[in-house]
Amino acid sequence: MKGMGSVLALFNQGSLERALSEAQLALKNKADDQELRFLLVQLYLLNNQYEKALTHLNLLDMAVAADMQKAFALHCYRQIAMALSSRKLFFNQRKLVEVDVSDVSEAALQRLLHRLTETSDVPDDEEVDVLSTPARVTLIDGRVLQGEWLDPDDLLRGFFECISPQGRYRLIPMNLLEKLLFESPDKPLDCLLQRVSVTWRTTGETETLLHLNHYPFVFEGVVNLNATDWDDQTLASGIVGIGQKVFCLDDEIIPVSQIMSVEFVC
Repeated sequence: MKGMGSVLALFNQGSLERALSEAQLALKNKADDQELRFLLVQLYLLNNQYEKALTHLNLLDMAVAADMQKAFALHCYRQIAMALSSRKLFFNQRKLVEVDVSDVSEAALQRLLHRLTETSDVPDDEEVDVLSTPARVTLIDGRVLQGEWLDPDDLLRGFFECISPQGRYRLIPMNLLEKLLFESPDKPLDCLLQRVSVTWRTTGETETLLHLNHYPFVFEGVVNLNATDWDDQTLASGIVGIGQKVFCLDDEIIPVSQIMSVEFVC
């Protein structure tokens, strides 16, 4: 399909704005193309345009009302879009809005709130092991790396950011987790959400969540994964291509999309 093909080609080149424009233009010519409209929804979500995503989800609702499976999928996406909207407020306005912190201890929550108020990037009494977690990482290509697991965004250091199947935005302290097992990405939306099996340290139970693989803001700089001089890197950028989330393991930056599993070391 020419419309879908050209949109995906632009997306794969890292041109989100051009992919959005191409999808909008293609949909004007094929307003009844459900797959194209659904792709447009994904691009809007990646571009943090949640109201537009919800508008097109409503239009899709009318087209798939007779298909219960598709209708349920759209309901889930609506919940996700609403959760992502709350997440954007959480980051851009530095407020806890509709955030599930039931797994966060009072002390850890106080440290997070302290960082949210921007009184300091890292409070004086902050322990290093709160911000970094020893981990063993297995990549899709089979390599195994070991070191300190960090998020380039200071706000998220020490926390695992995800959405529950019910569309609830959650922050989980990494010290509560034993292992993460990621599904291999194979579609554009994986740059935003990626299914992950989470194993809890205390109970050993496993839960499937959607990991947020995309920052809700745009950085000026872009991390060059092929660079040899790490001193010239701006690690705080934490972005690869279209806002893709990365983590730092010692002196190496790793896109989440390249990770198969993470084992946290006690």
